[in-house]
Amino acid sequence: MKKQKLPRGLRVRRSSIIASFALPDGTIARRAVGIVDVTSTQECQRRRLEFVRQVDLGTYETPKPRSEAVKETTCADLWLAYEADCRTRDVRRIDRLKLAWSHLEPSFGAKPAAAVKPRDIAEYITARRASGMANATCNREVAILKASFRHGARLEMIERIPMFPRKLKEAKPRQGFVEDEQYKVLAKNCRASWLRTFLALGYDFGLRKGEMLALRVRNVDLLEGWLTVEISKNGEGRRIRLTRETLALLTECVRGKQPEDFVLSRKDGSRVAQPRKDWYALCIASGLGNLDEDGGYEGLQMHDLRRSAVRRLVRRGVPEKVCMAISGHKTRSVFDRYNITNERDLENAAKLIEHDGQASVPVESDTKTDTSVFAHS
Repeated sequence: MKKQKLPRGLRVRRSSIIASFALPDGTIARRAVGIVDVTSTQECQRRRLEFVRQVDLGTYETPKPRSEAVKETTCADLWLAYEADCRTRDVRRIDRLKLAWSHLEPSFGAKPAAAVKPRDIAEYITARRASGMANATCNREVAILKASFRHGARLEMIERIPMFPRKLKEAKPRQGFVEDEQYKVLAKNCRASWLRTFLALGYDFGLRKGEMLALRVRNVDLLEGWLTVEISKNGEGRRIRLTRETLALLTECVRGKQPEDFVLSRKDGSRVAQPRKDWYALCIASGLGNLDEDGGYEGLQMHDLRRSAVRRLVRRGVPEKVCMAISGHKTRSVFDRYNITNERDLENAAKLIEHDGQASVPVESDTKTDTSVFAHS
């Protein structure tokens, strides 16, 4: 057909045959009426004349412009929306969420959310486990992906959420403790005042690492002997009555500082942001930790201080409500993970058996207990 001379009003453009005709306002309209070497000239002319007839009758409708292709929502889009929501809600430890996404992104980042299948998630878990990641780590990462999908569904960014696999079975929570003799050895080997204070606050009151690192001078009342924890994992602050030891250590840490300065700081005045290496070095020097062949650390962990503090408080007869007020445990289920109550009950039960039920068993008061805690040595 290219070699044939087309009737007036028809011309070839690439592989299409285009008809042109005038509209009432004088503009020229162009419409595709056929395909080269497929549609006959007579059929193309007939279609052109049909458009001309519609113009004469006033029934001709101009074609609507093509709508731009809608961008598919990717998993990365869902993550960005979820991250923004977490920041709006002041979710703590967003850095952990970002770390989890950094592992998810290579597999899911550019993938359209609608294309994610359960097998994709299962394959990701299999690959992560093959790389040596613990089941708990895999569960946390997949939970971030699931949370992103759920948030995207609430925003109507996606129409469906893929079926996520069941959580992998995780190892039992660590049950390490710092005994009194071990604490004395650790305290003796502390070379920095901030580390010695860190050790005492963790061992006496079970403060979380983040809570201790966030303490500022204004949180320490040296005159009355109180410590105020403002930044907590559960979002609720609390007051703690200091012991003589912790009061003396904090006095040394805050000397010469301004109210907004951090309590725990190094010799150069810089804030202690990550004490992990210092803790490892202290435990190794105290014979309570070591490095394996691959350079990894094995031994006492910083969180063992928190677990030990709660156990010591309970064993010394402090009511559990007060223990939870000191350590900042908001729910009983988490508090019970330390298995402290069961151990004490078993000890009391043994005494009752040995003494024909005449052993004295500590009884907690049912009255409301003040969350402030008095000094103990």
